[in-house]
Amino acid sequence: MDINTSNTTEDILSHPQKHFFIFAPKAPVLSQKKLPFKLTDLVIILCISFFYAYFAFHNLGNAFAPETEEPFPYNSSLEITSSTQEPISYLSLYLLDETYLAFAVEVKESIDAEWTYSQEIVMEDSFSWMNIHLTAPAEYVRLTNITLNNIASDDVSNLLKSNNLTTGPSIGEIVLYGADENILSPSNPSAHPNLYDEQTLIPTDMNHLCRTYFDEIYYTNTAYDMIHGLPTFERTHPPFGKILIAIGALLFGFNPFGFRFIGVLFGILMLPFLYLLSRNITNDRGIGAFISFIFAFDFMHYTQTRIATLDVFVTFFIIIMYYFMEQYIRLNFYDTPLAKTWFPLGACGIAFGFGIASKWTGFYAGAGLAILFFYQMFKRYSEYRFALQSPSESTNGINHCTIIQTFWSNFWKTIAFCLLFFIAIPFMIYLFSYLPYVEETNSGLFKRMFDSQEVMFTFHSTLDSTHPYSSRWYEWPIMVRPILYCAQIIGGYAYTGISAFGNPFVWWAGIPAFLFMIYLALKKKDKYAGFLCISYLAQYLPWVFIKRYTFIYHYFPSVPFVALMIGYSFLKLKNITLEKKIIDKKSFYCLLIIYAAATYGLFQLFLPVLTGDPISYSYVEDYLRWFETWDLILG
Repeated sequence: MDINTSNTTEDILSHPQKHFFIFAPKAPVLSQKKLPFKLTDLVIILCISFFYAYFAFHNLGNAFAPETEEPFPYNSSLEITSSTQEPISYLSLYLLDETYLAFAVEVKESIDAEWTYSQEIVMEDSFSWMNIHLTAPAEYVRLTNITLNNIASDDVSNLLKSNNLTTGPSIGEIVLYGADENILSPSNPSAHPNLYDEQTLIPTDMNHLCRTYFDEIYYTNTAYDMIHGLPTFERTHPPFGKILIAIGALLFGFNPFGFRFIGVLFGILMLPFLYLLSRNITNDRGIGAFISFIFAFDFMHYTQTRIATLDVFVTFFIIIMYYFMEQYIRLNFYDTPLAKTWFPLGACGIAFGFGIASKWTGFYAGAGLAILFFYQMFKRYSEYRFALQSPSESTNGINHCTIIQTFWSNFWKTIAFCLLFFIAIPFMIYLFSYLPYVEETNSGLFKRMFDSQEVMFTFHSTLDSTHPYSSRWYEWPIMVRPILYCAQIIGGYAYTGISAFGNPFVWWAGIPAFLFMIYLALKKKDKYAGFLCISYLAQYLPWVFIKRYTFIYHYFPSVPFVALMIGYSFLKLKNITLEKKIIDKKSFYCLLIIYAAATYGLFQLFLPVLTGDPISYSYVEDYLRWFETWDLILG
């Protein structure tokens, strides 16, 4: 084939300003094949996933809770008395939607007596039970909703005002108790049938198994609103993660197990994709299994996927994004049909759309994806420049004339494809995720979406609160300050607590592993070390510039790449030790097994403070509180 080079080789090389000479011409490289998927891979995936799932569903939450409800409007009152005239010692109340209820408790001894103020109660957790002990037993009790006059939290106040939620919360059930803790029948059940029809659902212990904790109160409220077509309570984050929480509640009921189920499922599904990404990068199934295993039993992965918040979903989609981007950068559109290269690229873009629709931090991952993508385009361009030097030759079986003829066409078609799959389609995913949102003004979909962006930006840019468990970005890898999600003292001798922080064998080992990746990427020009550095920093580096208070769980999207960097470091160690015959292959994999077993051993050691299981104070102080700042239970 004759190629006219009068305006290609000679002209272009003699006028360098006509082209972007960012990289020197490089010989074209063939598309890189990945390990074929075999039965071994399926066995590894199933073993790790099912083994982890056994722990993931342990004490996740009760699969029952009151479902019928009665509105408790602001400034309204509810009178309660037992059918036997026996004095009420205390009552248990189940709050459904909305995240803050303040009510005054009044009592009187007879029907003709005057109401006497007893106390004021505040409930800050929706979908939760609370025991309300009277200052003294009384035959008649009256509860008056005084929330609007007694909002203690600016965040809650802003949420109420921004969403026009002025109707008040709903109560799911009220259970009355006598002096001997016997359940009393109400005197007027027909007047409030929905408050006394699910008495058997009262739990034995009022802990995290029967109630929301930490930020669950916001996202479960929104999920509840979506299911019931109510005005949306929480709009400080995009909707898709809350849609997923609502799906779990639809499947299993609006109870702790139901609204936490999907998060656990996504936590399990992370493991197969991380395994596939790991074995593709390392080209080693054993190291891929090792990476997936140590990530599975990282404390943060366990805790953060068992709470009904949003970080689990954005982290899952980030893993998917980089899984498909890794597949894309294996391919060269000079030796692979262009449409075939678009499949992983398109899947990456779709995952990006769902990631940003779950939480804005998905945009951080997008920045890393963009760097990796354009680096690939520059590689293709450098190969194009190499081909221009000898159009009639071929390299690695790729004809240079084919490269010259197809580069610009493939490049611009791929750019157009990216505009569709990384901008247009993610925008549509993001837009349609607002379909379940309801506003009292009945505005259109575009207005609902844009109004919510304003709410989100205003909320996060003006947030000036403090929190006792907040921490800064530079404290996360060394775990200076774990976050205590919930804690309780039972009977004065047993303690429960759920904390979010990392497994030391993962997070602390990740620090030298990251430094090693920088060395490999800069000094050795290691392709995958660079991939891991970019992937890790894309999630982590933006937090350097965040001024508002932050928490250690914001590091969670970086943790899969911490595990990957550890595994890749072991791969390099394997190559060096085998080459120098320091250790044989069998011994190396025994070393991996020992390290994985140690990671799992630490997981078992700390498991009680990750699940909220009862534990003694001395056990925590003697074995788990490695630093003074590790408040893993109430002291």
